[in-house]
Amino acid sequence: MVRKLLRKAMILSGLGRLLPGGLRAFWMNRTVPTAVHLPHDRECGQRTGRVLILVSHELTATGAPKLALEVAKACLADGWTVVVVSPEDGPYRDLFIQAGATVIISPLTWGRSSPVFDLARHCDVVLCNTIVAALLIRRGLPAPLIWYVHETEYVATFDRPDIDLAAAFRSARQIWASSPMVARSLAAFTDRAEVMGATVEPVASRSRTEGNTARLLVMGGIEARKGQLGLAHAAATLTKQERMAISLTIHGRETDPAYAAQVRQVAASLPFWHDGGPLSPGAAVNVIAEADGVIIPSLDEPLSLVALEAMSAGKIVICTRSCGIADFLNDSVDGFIGLDASPDSLALTLTRALQAREQWDAIGANARQRYEKEFSPHAFSARVCSRIDAAV
Repeated sequence: MVRKLLRKAMILSGLGRLLPGGLRAFWMNRTVPTAVHLPHDRECGQRTGRVLILVSHELTATGAPKLALEVAKACLADGWTVVVVSPEDGPYRDLFIQAGATVIISPLTWGRSSPVFDLARHCDVVLCNTIVAALLIRRGLPAPLIWYVHETEYVATFDRPDIDLAAAFRSARQIWASSPMVARSLAAFTDRAEVMGATVEPVASRSRTEGNTARLLVMGGIEARKGQLGLAHAAATLTKQERMAISLTIHGRETDPAYAAQVRQVAASLPFWHDGGPLSPGAAVNVIAEADGVIIPSLDEPLSLVALEAMSAGKIVICTRSCGIADFLNDSVDGFIGLDASPDSLALTLTRALQAREQWDAIGANARQRYEKEFSPHAFSARVCSRIDAAV
């Protein structure tokens, strides 16, 4: 039945191309999916008969689509047919297809004519990724629903007159939170959130080639939420000896140019502060492999996949209680955790970490063990498949 629906979608999309300009636009945006992309090596529905519809708000190379991909890979390996529906195309579309999923790109995903409704009537479970899916879930879905949420402060923006967020959560059979911090952000709307965590592929560490300077990274878009300005103010208070012991490189796009200019102004007098610019996902993995650790100075970070990648390579993670990964770490055992993301707290935490420099190898090894237990692809896949089976 799912194959029939997908074939119907492709036929109707094809008919739309025969219409003149204005009617074609109306057809393509008012009927079934704009584009259906089948996996290269198999047809949808040729697996065990169990079908998962995975709804993602976008397919960009960012954290939420990355975790959606990991869920899809786990389910595909477990014999499921996976159909991904997204209102926006992006580079992760090809990764889903390579993994074996069918991908539907439809501008109607959140609307009353969403293709998800027809697909849901003939699937075993629908898994919606991120709080943005409230736009769809509020309309009711005719299938068991799992809702995987990654946001914290952003959740409240969907508590509005046209969305009864508490009712939307009640309609879900399971609610997954990527961290305890996310679960706490949902407490005003539901008490059923369970911590699912997340995963990243392990990063192979590379041995140091020269020098004893601690090479630390800060990665992510340069914007207020990410906290680079607070870190720059904190770094400016380091002693001369501490400044000589550290090399701090900032990587990321300037998503807020005015904020980035403030960061540059404060950091201009810090010779150990380097602007590494934005990185591709592959290049980011390489710099993590060669560094000694990462700093997460964010004011609001639900988990931090960068921290998970660092942990997988046995690197040091320096963060605060404003970062979701802190709930999984023990201070000075498998990471360094500050009270908050204020400059004073960041400076104190960074100083403590530098004073414990001789312990970094042992702390990094502990972080690696934590990754293997909680965040490895094997551990995450086992949790995902177990919980999805329980929802059907």
